[in-house]
Amino acid sequence: MIVYESLPRERQLLVAGSKLQPTSADWNLLEQEIRRPSVNWDRVVTRAFEHDIAPLMHNSIRRLGVSSLQVEPALSRLKAGYHANAIRNAIVLQELRRILHAFRECGITVIVLKGAALAQTVYQNWAVRPMSDVDVFIRKEEFTKAEDLLGKLGYLPDIRLPELKERHLAHYYEIGFTKQLASSFNVSCEIHWRLERPSRSFQIDLHGLWQRAVPVAFGDVDALVLCPEDLLLHLCLHTCKHRLAGGFRALCDVSETIRHFGQQLNWDAVLIRATQWQINAFVYVLLRLSQQLSGASVPERILNALASKECDEELLDAATERVLEDRRHALHFAEFLQLRHGQSFGHKLVVLRKAFSRGAIANRYSVSPTSRKIYRYYPRRLKDLMSDYLPEVWQSVRYGGQLLREANGRARLAAWLAPFDTGASEAGLLLDVAPDGPHGGTRK
Repeated sequence: MIVYESLPRERQLLVAGSKLQPTSADWNLLEQEIRRPSVNWDRVVTRAFEHDIAPLMHNSIRRLGVSSLQVEPALSRLKAGYHANAIRNAIVLQELRRILHAFRECGITVIVLKGAALAQTVYQNWAVRPMSDVDVFIRKEEFTKAEDLLGKLGYLPDIRLPELKERHLAHYYEIGFTKQLASSFNVSCEIHWRLERPSRSFQIDLHGLWQRAVPVAFGDVDALVLCPEDLLLHLCLHTCKHRLAGGFRALCDVSETIRHFGQQLNWDAVLIRATQWQINAFVYVLLRLSQQLSGASVPERILNALASKECDEELLDAATERVLEDRRHALHFAEFLQLRHGQSFGHKLVVLRKAFSRGAIANRYSVSPTSRKIYRYYPRRLKDLMSDYLPEVWQSVRYGGQLLREANGRARLAAWLAPFDTGASEAGLLLDVAPDGPHGGTRK
């Protein structure tokens, strides 16, 4: 089973630097690697941005108060990311306050979810927790009123066809709205009326969520947030819904929530509600990873009660690899394994066609997929693929058995996360909506 001490040095730095309250061992590791680096700090910082923890890392290193000429350029990138995030989040908070004021004046009660709620209550510093939008939870019968209010504030719905909107309201749990503040700067607001699709088997007590919600001030306006136990369960569920592919920040959210509320957390209530919601295994894996990687204080009796036979070491190792994996190469890892170990020539051909598709090239090089100029980029595509992924191909040839075991772990993880898959019937209802929402993203 993978634990913090056995991680590669670069990953240890990511974990150590992403805590609001690093341990003495974390401080020692960070200081040692800054003064006498044995790792590539440019790569560490790039991974920090990919995992949405760059502001957290800068916060830790700033408090440490050490630097060196060798790593200064990389640390400067962290500092710039921290300040850019602070500016963006200040604008997001301002928009959230406008929305909350408008809803309160019209009598709509709101629970603020995810990023904004965490920034205000758990992190208590809007500069360290990246987010791209705000998420608010309302009662479904108030959706039309909320939609009208957002329209008056300049927000346009991401789903505009009336028939698609009705299907979405019936079979989904959120709709996004976007406001353009500048030519290249948008703010999104997602309106939720459930925490999950009604078609999934989870039994989330919405009435209980509202009863247990607690008031929090967002600047000069009050709103509700989920109680600590419900917040923790929602974070675990949300992370698994996105296949643990949202980066290490998602695990930081779980760990910091446990740390912040500490003795206030009613662990028996967490266990009871996880059982009632039918999400025991998903909560177990996230809590176990938080304990093993970030040192979160989770009672062992609660973990034992949540665990099931399927939550074995192989699954935990695969989950650990997923939350810490190199975000850029993650998808291509599996595809290159298919090139080498695929079951048929046709299967391998599908991988090659995808890598050299018009869409892939258009997206990579910002060229129209219908332009004749796209053919000029095929040689460049081949060169870039060789440059970017040749190490993975070589590793596959040299250590194919080990990589296949990792691939099997990924397959095991995918099977475990199957309850979050979109069924064929749902796909027909949602039409061209992404697998987990209009945006398909995870940066909340």
